[in-house]
Amino acid sequence: MPKYQPKIEDIEEQKEEIKFLEKEELARLLRLANSDGLEMDSLIFTTLAYTGLRIGELLALKWTDFDKEKGSIRVTKTLYKHVTI
Repeated sequence: MPKYQPKIEDIEEQKEEIKFLEKEELARLLRLANSDGLEMDSLIFTTLAYTGLRIGELLALKWTDFDKEKGSIRVTKTLYKHVTI
């Protein structure tokens, strides 16, 4: 049997509920990442939380994309994985 291939219309019609962390939940997550997380967890989650970057944009960053003097990040690419359903 061939695998089910969803149609574009099916994908577009799906309702996706977007959930956000409350201020207190975010503060707790960042504290836990700092105290119990892996080496870069605190930096990663703090950057995601305060910049609005998507995870693929963050993963594609290089050190040359950070400008310490200007306090800015240059986002020019994204990393993604194509998944076949």
